[in-house]
Amino acid sequence: AGRRRLRRACQGAEQRMWDGELIELLLAALAEPHVPESVLHRNIEVAHGNCRCGEVRYEIDGPFDVMANCHCSLCRARQGLTQASQVTVPMGRFRWIAGRERVTHYTARSGQAGEQCSFCSRCGSPMPFLDAGGDRAYCPAESLQQDLGIRPRSHVFVRS
Repeated sequence: AGRRRLRRACQGAEQRMWDGELIELLLAALAEPHVPESVLHRNIEVAHGNCRCGEVRYEIDGPFDVMANCHCSLCRARQGLTQASQVTVPMGRFRWIAGRERVTHYTARSGQAGEQCSFCSRCGSPMPFLDAGGDRAYCPAESLQQDLGIRPRSHVFVRS
């Protein structure tokens, strides 16, 4: 009986130590400024995106260089994850191909910039949304049909 209690106590201490190390690693990875990893570049002129049901389709023109992981509460709720990866492009390089009328927009109660999202009204897939000034499009990386050759270079709204 004494050995079992000792073994359980040791395992609990090891687990707490491992949990502490994991938390330290996560905090270091999310600390700002985030040091960018080496960025791959591919010669992709046009990237295609769509929702899961295929009703909504869009294109964005390259080159692609800005991808970020957003940790705001709206992105976390929308994705059901700890972040949402988004590719940002100027509006002049974004265009709807089909199904724009199927895109539903949601703005959080506070209505502040960045607290909005768009999704397909049929399948619920996250879709691109425009910033408040209409200058940039934020495209969910999950809706893109090919690897753009870039990786997230920053983490935004980590403390939100």
